[in-house]
Amino acid sequence: LYEAIVASGLEPDDAVYGQLIKFAVQAGRLDLARHIFKQSRNPDVQNYMSLMRACGQEGNVPGALAMLRDLRARGQADTAAYNSALDVCVSCNDKESTARVFSEMRDSGHVDT
Repeated sequence: LYEAIVASGLEPDDAVYGQLIKFAVQAGRLDLARHIFKQSRNPDVQNYMSLMRACGQEGNVPGALAMLRDLRARGQADTAAYNSALDVCVSCNDKESTARVFSEMRDSGHVDT
């Protein structure tokens, strides 16, 4: 679908980019998801979270944490983003990263109880 959009000369808007990234991750086309993410002009928190899920599918904790760092640098890390990163850490059984992300969540006021 992405290739067809680009081939037709159309430029997806932010909402379309977000859906394309999400669909690529759900289809297991993780390289395509990353490519689309890089092409998007203004990735939002949902786009980052889709890539975090892709990192989780690959067992790539450092990749998920890099996405979280990018969001923090942009001032966009919210509770949902922290929870996505935490989910990757837990599913990959990375206890050290789990503890570190949870500590960051608590310190930044993003622990939802």
